[in-house]
Amino acid sequence: MSRVIRSVVGSVVTVVVGLAPACAPDGDGGAVMGDGLRAQLPPSTTQAVHSVCGSGPTVFGIDVSKYQGDIDWDAVGGDGVKFAFIRTSDGLGYRDEKFERNWAGAKAAGITRGVYQFFRSDEDPVDQANFMLDMMGPLEPGDLPPTMDMESTDGVDNATRIERMRQWFDVVDAAVGAPSFIYTGGYFWDDNVGTSEFNNHPLWHAGYTGGTCPTTVSNAWSTWTFWQYSSTPNDVAGIPGNNSNGQGGLDHNRFNGTLEQLALLTVGDPVCGDGRCTAGEDHAGCPGDCPICEPLPPSGGVVSEDGQCFTGGGPPQFLRHVTDAGEGGGLVWTHTTDQAAEDNSGQWDLAFVEGGRFRLEAYTDAAYAESRQAGYRVRHAGEEDVFVIDQTAVDGWSVIADDVVFAAGGDQGVHCADNTGEPLSGSVRLVFDALRLTRLDPVAPPGEGEGEGEGEGEGEGEGEDEGRARRIVVQTLPRAVQGGCAQGSPATAGLLAMGLLALRRRRVGGRGVSSTG
Repeated sequence: MSRVIRSVVGSVVTVVVGLAPACAPDGDGGAVMGDGLRAQLPPSTTQAVHSVCGSGPTVFGIDVSKYQGDIDWDAVGGDGVKFAFIRTSDGLGYRDEKFERNWAGAKAAGITRGVYQFFRSDEDPVDQANFMLDMMGPLEPGDLPPTMDMESTDGVDNATRIERMRQWFDVVDAAVGAPSFIYTGGYFWDDNVGTSEFNNHPLWHAGYTGGTCPTTVSNAWSTWTFWQYSSTPNDVAGIPGNNSNGQGGLDHNRFNGTLEQLALLTVGDPVCGDGRCTAGEDHAGCPGDCPICEPLPPSGGVVSEDGQCFTGGGPPQFLRHVTDAGEGGGLVWTHTTDQAAEDNSGQWDLAFVEGGRFRLEAYTDAAYAESRQAGYRVRHAGEEDVFVIDQTAVDGWSVIADDVVFAAGGDQGVHCADNTGEPLSGSVRLVFDALRLTRLDPVAPPGEGEGEGEGEGEGEGEGEDEGRARRIVVQTLPRAVQGGCAQGSPATAGLLAMGLLALRRRRVGGRGVSSTG
């Protein structure tokens, strides 16, 4: 691998890289995504590329070929993979022998699927397009448009390459009724294609930066839709094989958005009842396919980490989903850090049919919960409070806050991040599991009961709050960015540390209820 040199001039990241050579079929299975981009020669030009962080939550997915062997797609789906791109061919020279099996298996497992073709600039583009379309067949509702894998020069000049790309897109886009995706690296694109003509095609960026944001996105696009961020040792259940680099890796990808936003990119006629919320469907017309985060009833309820109201933020490979513990038979965990900004987080969005006073609890299973200073930032009725709890104190429902006032409606929630102050080197596990909200005040007719119980219980429980939450009142704490390039405020960590070191412990509210449910 060649040396990559980076320097910063103003806000532009300059990356000196090499021209990717053609990747001829290897006689065993052809080239796959990243083969050309991982093999760099000395640089031909200096390219100015840019860094683009994700705009919010991201969705985890993979891309596969024959090199991954006989995949157990049910196991893949059970391990948190939400989408998969499957190779059809390396140009006209190699047809992927596992394509049909993978294409059908991903669909049966409920994984959003798409195809890709390793494009060869020295082969007929129309023949390549038709070859891929014939293998793929008609797209079904919930399928993603195809992807052109552009990473090989094949001894062709840029002008010829661009013209052949046009021909491929003309055939494929007309056949599927939507713009195809482009997979490429920023350095390769700027050097070997060098045009913004195709930026109406969503970008699948390849960049193995090791950080939380891609730093080498081509200037032809303002943002990325998918990001292939690593080819690491296989850690996804159900995949036995290696990728073509022989290192036992599996390509990891992120979609820049939510599952609902991913569904909007899919094609095919919407069919209510197929379990997919595709373009043209919404909750009002097909609630079964398009569920939403439903408001809690007046009495409260349980908000699960596997439902519509929970979002995991940050690099998805560090959010571990397990099914051998937790409320309802599952939970999510990540490791804590002592850095200022958060990397991973859990966000529970809350909405209420009726406002009132609630006891707020988190399920902490002793099999995984290890953080002794987990901070829960609670947005409620126009205020924000941070409550710090010891997740090891209770094997079950741990009290975050005895008494919190929530308003009717939405724009309220709970946020818990990994930057607890416990160092990553300690391998401390922080758990994201279900929340439980239990109504404290009576459900009263409109106009009655307002203000009832205000001020009761102040000072109760002094010295008796071991294992209870410690409260830090925060009026102006900014909301952290979820997913993509998670940028938590350093103030968050500072406030939590202050709470741990300086604030006296006390019970919050003082008027608890016995656990139910």
